[in-house]
Amino acid sequence: MWAEQWSGSPRQARMARIDKSFPFTKFRTILHRLSRAQSSLLIQIRSGHIPLNAQLYKLNCIDTDRCLACADRPGITSTKETVTHFLFDCPAYQNERHYLDRALGRHNRSLEHIMTKEKSIRELLRYIGSTKRLKRTHGDVTPSPQRGQRPINSEDLSPDN
Repeated sequence: MWAEQWSGSPRQARMARIDKSFPFTKFRTILHRLSRAQSSLLIQIRSGHIPLNAQLYKLNCIDTDRCLACADRPGITSTKETVTHFLFDCPAYQNERHYLDRALGRHNRSLEHIMTKEKSIRELLRYIGSTKRLKRTHGDVTPSPQRGQRPINSEDLSPDN
């Protein structure tokens, strides 16, 4: 009965775009190895209920759904600040995204791939932490370096590397 309700739910369709493996056992296993703030952020990314301007505007918390980071850049037209825009498109974070792109390789723009691999999730959290965009609401979500991995620093963010 519950499985039938879930399969007909609009939430199921939204979640399936990121991870078709309901009940998300692998993802839940990864979450247990992360901090509460990191886990919360990942759940919000998956559900689309993340405190970016597009969502905050829907909730009548702010006056615009536009990306303020884009609005501050000369010659760039501000666009809606969605999860996709923040993670993959915003020109204000191109330096931080360069490191993410290098770390993830060919799957660098596939949220479905990123959210099913622990290494990719950690790289995504490093990217989000380096942007400082969600620091006010989630704190520092940058993961601690794993054994054999060096911490992120400003040289890593240089597009010349």
